[in-house]
Amino acid sequence: MKGAANPWSKFFWNDWENDPGLRLCSFAAQGLWMRCLCIMAKANPTGFLVVGGRPLSNTDLARLTGAPEAEVEALMTELDRNGVYSRDSKKRIYNRRMIRDQQKARTNRENGKQGGNPELCKSTTKTQPDNPPDKGPVKPQKPEANSHEPSAREVFKKTFHNLVSRNGSANGMGDKAAKKARWQSNVIAFLHETRSTDEVQRVLQGYMENQKWAVAEFERASDQMYAARAKLKGTA
Repeated sequence: MKGAANPWSKFFWNDWENDPGLRLCSFAAQGLWMRCLCIMAKANPTGFLVVGGRPLSNTDLARLTGAPEAEVEALMTELDRNGVYSRDSKKRIYNRRMIRDQQKARTNRENGKQGGNPELCKSTTKTQPDNPPDKGPVKPQKPEANSHEPSAREVFKKTFHNLVSRNGSANGMGDKAAKKARWQSNVIAFLHETRSTDEVQRVLQGYMENQKWAVAEFERASDQMYAARAKLKGTA
């Protein structure tokens, strides 16, 4: 038995405990059957009570177990009567669970050689390869605009609304006040073109609070704006 192909195997304890035929047998018969399972686990073919391919007789079992032949014969008859084991066409005793496990293992090995379970391989859905083909060099992406930073139009609209609120409603404005509001809005738009949003907000806040530095900054931006417009008109 040295060098057997199956030196170990799974043992399903529930099958042993829940087999009604086996539980009807005496402790002695159950013990003999366990010795038979040990022989069958290492036999070739696995699951059959054979040695060297030859079925074991009661005399052989008596020699292997060290029990009297008459006792072995009575215990094997008890096991047979309770349907614990089966025989094939060659009258070989075999264990049904071991045979099923061997057939399942053989099927799994064959499926593994062919790429897996054929039932699962029938799917016609194409799967994407792990590494799809290269589509060429990666193109640099343009940086996305900061969606949280207000646009020039938003700053213009908000600031114009604030100015109108300070000088009265649009309908109630005089020509002078409306002209001043439009002038201020143009300066704000110019500021936004030349400064960051934070700087524009800082200047506007100071201008609203009538701070001298902000008023001066506002006036200077106005001069720059009109000078730029005059230059454009001169070159047109």
